[in-house]
Amino acid sequence: MIVQIKAVCEVNGSVLAATSFDDTNDGARATAVIALLEQVLAHSEDAANQRLFTLDIQTL
Repeated sequence: MIVQIKAVCEVNGSVLAATSFDDTNDGARATAVIALLEQVLAHSEDAANQRLFTLDIQTL
């Protein structure tokens, strides 16, 4: 099963980062989640750009 994860800004609903992975592979899951969080953090280098976000997780 393919799982898609999006980090969505709570303020304006924009997608900060997104990724997908094959749920049958534990290593792919960990790698995908870490990469997603790294992308979100890259957008939040200073306090002015920090945002609250939620993770939208769905299967495809």
